Amino acid sequence: MLELIKPSIKKKIFFGFVIIGAILFFAGVIAIFEFRKINEMQSGIVEDNIKSINTANVLLSLTEDYNIKILNTLDQDDAGGDIIEMLADEDFMTQLGQIKGSFSSERESVMADSVLFAYAAYMQVVREAENIWPEGYQARNDWYFNRLQSFYVRLRDYIHQLTTVSQDILVESSYTMQDTFYRSIMPSIASMLVGIIVVILFNIFINYYFVDPILKITKGIDSYRKYGKEYNVDIDNDGDEIAELNNSVSEIVTDCESYTKQQ
Repeated sequence: MLELIKPSIKKKIFFGFVIIGAILFFAGVIAIFEFRKINEMQSGIVEDNIKSINTANVLLSLTEDYNIKILNTLDQDDAGGDIIEMLADEDFMTQLGQIKGSFSSERESVMADSVLFAYAAYMQVVREAENIWPEGYQARNDWYFNRLQSFYVRLRDYIHQLTTVSQDILVESSYTMQDTFYRSIMPSIASMLVGIIVVILFNIFINYYFVDPILKITKGIDSYRKYGKEYNVDIDNDGDEIAELNNSVSEIVTDCESYTKQQ
């Protein structure tokens, strides 16, 4: 029974490599898990930020189109139909509604609400055009520059602010990705360091339990053969193959000495 549990050289070496392999394997699994988790999280945030920026640019373009359309019709007495058509345009609200659910921060939601309120106020003033248009060019001109333009500028500024906030958050996300990237590679670095330490310890183990005893046995045999010194090699290997080899060599040397004395 004791023979079955003796720690053989093969088992010692095998378990040493198993420990190294297990450390590297689990470190690799942790690193892959971290990379995948970070990639999924940050990719979604970056995608939402880019979508917010693109939509804000679309909103700004629509607002400028509305403003240019009104500006170009100031001298047209029969342009009331164009104003009414613009009031029926829901593209602005559609674009704004598409991104409100994808904001990654409270700041974007607050700015989107500001854009919404500014747009509602702007369109409320635009509705006055139906009453202003019949009053003539001068009335329309005064209404546009003295009243409507301030609402347009406010709406445009809020859209610019929404774009700026989304861009800032995109920059923050990039820094977060960089930080989390370094955090995710820490398990790999730690595993490499632990692996190096284990390899060094394993090398010491191999030298102590395998190489050094072999060298001692070899030196003891050479001393016996060349100088007739007594073979007295002490190896503390807990009964493994090296210890058995040393015992066998010692027995052979003892037998040779007995045979020589008999001659």
